[in-house]
Amino acid sequence: MKMVVESFEIKNTSGHRGQVHIRPVAGQLYPPTMLLECSRHMVNTLRYPLGTKFRAWVQLKQKTGCKPHLYCYYGNKIVVVSDEDAMSMIAEMNRGKV
Repeated sequence: MKMVVESFEIKNTSGHRGQVHIRPVAGQLYPPTMLLECSRHMVNTLRYPLGTKFRAWVQLKQKTGCKPHLYCYYGNKIVVVSDEDAMSMIAEMNRGKV
């Protein structure tokens, strides 16, 4: 499923690999409280500042012993989208066009 996701800084890093993570932008099928397992390049703040939005193909991953989370294949091309394009994409997805 195609989604718009964004980088953000997590406050409590206990149990996490670092402070910067990726989550879905609000208004889509999955809530912003879910985290996305993805390429480490997407959380590199030297390349992409906090709040950068990406278009990503994701799937729900429910692994035994882990909380359900979203997964994006590490080899996928990283596509940055503007805030305007992100909102437009979300509106189209909600209308069922994507």
